[in-house]
Amino acid sequence: MNVKERIQWYKDQGITDIAPLFHDPVIANLSPDEVNQVHNELCELTGNKKISNPKVIEAIAAAERGEVSEFTLSAPKEVIIGFTGSRKGINKRQEDIIKSFLLKSGATHLHHGDCVGADTSFHEIGEELNLSISIHPPNKKGLRSFCSPKGEGINHEEKPFIKRNHDIVDACDVLIACPETNKEVQRSGTWATIRYARKQGKKIELIPFNQ
Repeated sequence: MNVKERIQWYKDQGITDIAPLFHDPVIANLSPDEVNQVHNELCELTGNKKISNPKVIEAIAAAERGEVSEFTLSAPKEVIIGFTGSRKGINKRQEDIIKSFLLKSGATHLHHGDCVGADTSFHEIGEELNLSISIHPPNKKGLRSFCSPKGEGINHEEKPFIKRNHDIVDACDVLIACPETNKEVQRSGTWATIRYARKQGKKIELIPFNQ
């Protein structure tokens, strides 16, 4: 997805606050002139006349002076997102919420468990957004999706489900969880992963199948 497609995606999702877009990994490393162009296109698409993010204002002012600002030179902060979900998959509503969350959070690197179902869909979303993806496969090949790492991601060694789930949580800043049920249950790998994330003090974005 290129810059124009990403901007249009923001508009299609009804996101009119343009400041989060400048933390987007596709846009964060643009030159000052490109930042200015993106700002103008965003104003046209969303109807906004001005922005309030001081770093973006600084970058635009620098572009007008023909200078490079500190903001445009600095690399975006790495935001690592882990994922857990049901092998029965996710629905369109969950997909849209995940995409929106990844963009708003400035996600740069994803970690998932490489199973059929929800993991596969999460991987495809990460590919669409051009994010780095690391794979934590289980040691049961019959349940694997066999996704390939992307960007700076790596393929970790196969491990039993519980250990592999803990590794995903330990690696991330935020865990996106898409359980099959709205209420917490005991015999569920997804809910067990959520409980472990809580114990580790991780932020959790809970997106159940039904709401």
